[in-house]
Amino acid sequence: FDTRVEIKDNDEIGQLAKGFNKMAEDLKIADASKKDFVSNAAHELRSPMTSINGFVEGMLDGTIPKEKHRMYLEIVSSEVKRLTKLVKTMLDLSRIESGRDKITMKKTDINELIRRVIIRLSQKIEIKGIIPEIEISDEPLYVFADSDKIEQVLQNLIDNAIKFTAKDEIIYIS
Repeated sequence: FDTRVEIKDNDEIGQLAKGFNKMAEDLKIADASKKDFVSNAAHELRSPMTSINGFVEGMLDGTIPKEKHRMYLEIVSSEVKRLTKLVKTMLDLSRIESGRDKITMKKTDINELIRRVIIRLSQKIEIKGIIPEIEISDEPLYVFADSDKIEQVLQNLIDNAIKFTAKDEIIYIS
């Protein structure tokens, strides 16, 4: 992707050369993005797998006493769910990239989507002791979007906000 065509003139051949060079640059950027994605995905997958392996081995070899197995199995279960979510996200990205996952645009009430996501995550918010400050209208606010994809984005954003917000801190949603 580093090869470039020398542009001598601004005629049809020169325009073709510019197009070739632009395409090569775009492919180089896409290739770098793909390598970054694979590297990040491998890191994201390795972390929960290492955790799962450590807890299971600790239970099998007796390092973790039997009375604590349930607690560690709950952690293992949580990590498996996280792995499943990561793999699903990777498969979704693959389907989108290959054109097999179509975006269905339609009139969508964004406020209703936000409400649904907040309700779905309310237990996590309560358990963590986070204070949600929500400022959305009771009236519908329509956008032209793929409601499933936007709801997934909202879910990810708010879930990350919960994950990275300390107890008694505020998450602002407006």
